[in-house]
Amino acid sequence: MAAAQRRLVVFCGAPDSWRGLEQIANSESIRERFEVVGVVADHRSTRSDPVATVAAAFGIPLLVDHLGAESSRQWIGALRPDYGLILTFGERLPVDVIGLFSGYVLNVHPSDLPKRRGGMALEATILSGESLVLTVHKVTSRLDQGPWLLKSAPVSVSNLDIDIVSRIRWSMTGEIVEAALLLVADDRDHFRAQDESAATYMWRRDTPRHLAVRWALDDPSMILRRALAGGAIVYVEVANEVTQLHLTQMFVVLAEHSHMPGLVLAYDGAVLKVACNGGYLHVTRFERHLGGGRTSIVEMDAIQSQFKSFGQETVAFLSPEEVDRRLNQD
Repeated sequence: MAAAQRRLVVFCGAPDSWRGLEQIANSESIRERFEVVGVVADHRSTRSDPVATVAAAFGIPLLVDHLGAESSRQWIGALRPDYGLILTFGERLPVDVIGLFSGYVLNVHPSDLPKRRGGMALEATILSGESLVLTVHKVTSRLDQGPWLLKSAPVSVSNLDIDIVSRIRWSMTGEIVEAALLLVADDRDHFRAQDESAATYMWRRDTPRHLAVRWALDDPSMILRRALAGGAIVYVEVANEVTQLHLTQMFVVLAEHSHMPGLVLAYDGAVLKVACNGGYLHVTRFERHLGGGRTSIVEMDAIQSQFKSFGQETVAFLSPEEVDRRLNQD
């Protein structure tokens, strides 16, 4: 009896997706049923990036381009792929490109969909305090709304920063991709619909690169999560000058207090004890950015008693309709 013909897959990924590509290419069970016939690296990539290096190591043809470009359409169409697989990518897959696949395109999204749609899913997971879940879903014309095939077991990421959570995400990716593709190969790809009306999009351009600490509103655990999610910005008055600081490490002490949130309760030259809603923080390290240089807290001559926070007070989650409107404007 002749062996079943392998199904053809095109992999789409940003520079940091190389780990997933390597895991797929190294999986014997996937290689028996699928052949990765092309890798599309997003336009931010170069041929020296890790994803390009992995593609070259396994002899997989590589294209670096916008998915909306005519050259990309022709390149993908010539491969006559059955399926597409997206791990991370810097742009939405155009509808006519989705139509180039005889089967469908799968995306591995780093959240428990429909929760935390959009490009800030890892940051939103940290801010929520919930566990990390990966969802394999079908790509449709609406961003992160396609029916889902498989979800990973939840993994706690409590008190971990964005870099560590990202590494955990990639360590989970290989297993769930392999499991999803085997469901496809065995014709057990039964999809379940999402709640398409859920307003759970976190729009990257609405979110500061560093999330603002809200001393008066956030409890200690939320301040910690904000710092872990993006290196929270805080501001302090030093010699009557408001100076931006990047809070990079701290530990939380829960305690009752009656002080104004933001008040520096104690400072010994190395550690700040700062009042906040529902407790206080011991801040053990942050950096002062002044004139392009960095000064640690230990080197500061004086600290005024009142912290100030600026920027967006909360993270807004958008509705599917608002996301479609913004995408159509771009």
